[in-house]
Amino acid sequence: SAQNIRDMPCKYITLPNSNARVFEVDAKTVRAKDSIFLDLDSLTKWGEFSLPETTWLALSRYACWIEPVLVSEWVKTMASYQGNERLNSSDKQHLLYQALKWEEPVRSTTDVRKRFDALATTQQMQCVWSAKTLQRKYDIDHSMPFSRWPNNDLWNLLPSKPQINNEKKDKIPSPILIENRKEMIVQYWELIFKGLPERFKKEIKVSLLGNSGFDNWQITTIKRLVETCNHLITIRGFEEWNPKN
Repeated sequence: SAQNIRDMPCKYITLPNSNARVFEVDAKTVRAKDSIFLDLDSLTKWGEFSLPETTWLALSRYACWIEPVLVSEWVKTMASYQGNERLNSSDKQHLLYQALKWEEPVRSTTDVRKRFDALATTQQMQCVWSAKTLQRKYDIDHSMPFSRWPNNDLWNLLPSKPQINNEKKDKIPSPILIENRKEMIVQYWELIFKGLPERFKKEIKVSLLGNSGFDNWQITTIKRLVETCNHLITIRGFEEWNPKN
């Protein structure tokens, strides 16, 4: 796959009216294993590619229009293949669109809820956003809203009062809120980490830490979370949220 990316799209995708390639790529050969975990450490062994930040931002901003065009072009291409003659008519091409449809992500909080339910039997818990004491009934909030980022990573799941969670809905926590609540966020992260260390470490490295090491991960991760919220609010235009009380 890495070599194909190097020899095809990265080679032939160029800037307008130019032979300059959009992607810089360095593909490497890796010996096969029985199984791998697709984190950053594993993926970088196959090489790396980069593109101009302006192109990345444009693709992110206009993704809702770009994706339908790409899918439409792929359907036309697939319909032209000799092996797909039976799907070439317009009344059959919906089957090709169906083949390219994303699987709907499934929202899940089970593992984290089990962890917090166990902790609630021995200690008092507080809402991560309001610091109010949690009663027996509480929500597990996707800090980055699931509708904006379908992410069930452990770090993204934190306890919240139901009314606070309902108020937040699909809004993005303000960077100031993250800064103000960082001690409690980190406290909950550490509690989750103690219960599910391997999964927590792998997920947070993929989503937030990137190339940074795991030493002092709390400081780096909060910083990256603030940067992510700021990007989603200022660049992507999502609504910012602070609790009313």
